[in-house]
Amino acid sequence: MAITGTSGTITISASPPVGGGGLPLSLSAIATGGGIPYYTITLADAFGNPLLRLIDWVSVEWAWVEMNVGSLTLVLPGYIPETVIAINRGMVVVERGLGSAPPALLNGTIYLRTAWDKQWRRTENGFEKVWVITCQDLNLCLEDRYVDYNAGSGYTSKLDEADNMLKAVVRENHGSLALDTTRSITSILDVEADVSAAPIVRKSFSRRKVLPVLQEIAKASFQRGTYVSFDVVCKTQPGAGSAFKAEFRTYTGQRGMDHRVPGGNPPILIGPDFGNLDDPRLSYDAREAATRAIVGGDGEEELRAVARENDLARQYLTPWGPIEHFEDSRQEGDATALQDEARSLIKLMRPRRTLSGNIVQTAGLIYGLNFGRGDYVTAQMDGMAFDARLSALKGSKNRDGPEQLEAIFMAES
Repeated sequence: MAITGTSGTITISASPPVGGGGLPLSLSAIATGGGIPYYTITLADAFGNPLLRLIDWVSVEWAWVEMNVGSLTLVLPGYIPETVIAINRGMVVVERGLGSAPPALLNGTIYLRTAWDKQWRRTENGFEKVWVITCQDLNLCLEDRYVDYNAGSGYTSKLDEADNMLKAVVRENHGSLALDTTRSITSILDVEADVSAAPIVRKSFSRRKVLPVLQEIAKASFQRGTYVSFDVVCKTQPGAGSAFKAEFRTYTGQRGMDHRVPGGNPPILIGPDFGNLDDPRLSYDAREAATRAIVGGDGEEELRAVARENDLARQYLTPWGPIEHFEDSRQEGDATALQDEARSLIKLMRPRRTLSGNIVQTAGLIYGLNFGRGDYVTAQMDGMAFDARLSALKGSKNRDGPEQLEAIFMAES
């Protein structure tokens, strides 16, 4: 084993390095216009100062789900010092490249170490000692905070464009508008400027986690006809000559690009018929579907404000009458806002159609080159075609194997 240091960063490698760990594979570019995917991994401290650039690693597995906290699991050699591994919220910089092209940040984010353990795994030659590290992406900061303000204040009852409202909630609980300045993390988190690209919605919330509040605001915009999504991305990469910086951003229309057929740029068809989806599964799930949404606002018993919304077309498809779902929104007293919540809820509670499977990276379909997170595509299977968004993506790579990708495409109805 060799240990070398450059500019305060330790680089550890085996002698010889284990194949495929962190360097481009010695293969010619695959005939897709892209190249063989490769990964590089750097461990940093909680402030982004690089500690260890890995050449030898065992495996990496990651998952991205739209408007949620993404995950990363690293399996690393056991000889790496515990002082480098055991740093709560220590940063992990994972870069993914294609062929001879320079690598870019995996999913545009940095991952934060939140758990780790050392394992002894049986191999043909005895036991292999490894670290298993669990990480979350930068959206974790949205899960960390509550809307810590009293009900009925301007911080917890809002009427605004949905995209602007999302940013206001983050500014007031993470940024420059936080009344408690100890909650402000403006040194490492920016909030994108308002653009007023979404419809006006009304929302009340207090003492609730920021992440589900943001998710509900985005869904309310969708109910009013405009898709809105959000993310915390890495704005300035740690170790790149500048201090680390993240940014909260919103997206309207689609999280990524519009690749629907026929007018997409360029159009993309996903499905087994096109050789780009293996082990496909077309699902229709109505287990949590409802045809009547009931939202309860403030007040008690007969004085409580209640809004209802029906999906009559689906109610009449069965003799069982309305299938009801109740949502407790007791902080809301405005009748219009309650009705908006009921409309949003009934749309959310529709049966969902999804197409999932293992992505085959073929000509015109390479992750990071031709398609990305949140892209709008046209899915087709068994003669059925529908527009869908790439709403979840899972990737993995072992040190000696090819990259594997699993995707979920979700239709709007």
